[in-house]
Amino acid sequence: MAWGARAQGVTDLCDRLAADEAGLTSLTLFRSRRFGPAEVAELAGALGRNSRLQELDAGSHPLTAPSAALLAGALAVHPSLRRLCVGDSALGDEGLKALAPGLRRLHALDCEHKGLGPPGAAVLAGLLAGGAELRELQVARNALG
Repeated sequence: MAWGARAQGVTDLCDRLAADEAGLTSLTLFRSRRFGPAEVAELAGALGRNSRLQELDAGSHPLTAPSAALLAGALAVHPSLRRLCVGDSALGDEGLKALAPGLRRLHALDCEHKGLGPPGAAVLAGLLAGGAELRELQVARNALG
């Protein structure tokens, strides 16, 4: 990004997701993209019209609990998403709790360095005990206890 340039949002990517573009199966949102509450809402809406995305990585962006809940609703009905990394070290236990309803069909979840503690560990244990399809779970660099 050039000095002084304004960070681009996710509208172009959401348009491609909403169009259910065949080649778009993996999406990484780099730090140079804006990904605040408005962009999370835009992405959640686009995911509702997409059947092909298998992997979403927005791991370097802060994610609030209300935004996580919005994203969880979209993830819960998305048919093909299998790998997810969202949020940064500020996600915390409340953010994970809000995101949890959308995680049941995932095969891989990256929770590394997400600010999780024992309550977050309990959320993850509940997912695993409740029949979640998780096969790969990354939890390094958290104070899980």
